[in-house]
Amino acid sequence: MKHILALCAATALASPAFAEQPVTINFAAEIDGKAFSCTETYDNLGSTDGTLQPL
Repeated sequence: MKHILALCAATALASPAFAEQPVTINFAAEIDGKAFSCTETYDNLGSTDGTLQPL
């Protein structure tokens, strides 16, 4: 039992502390390889050939 407690303590001490940090995720919205535009209507999307008309 002492070995398990010692192992848990060693693991906790060796692990880095989790802290909040800012993250930036860069992306570009594309449909069919072209830049997405809120003014366009997109046809034949997905397996149901749906249409997307952004608001």
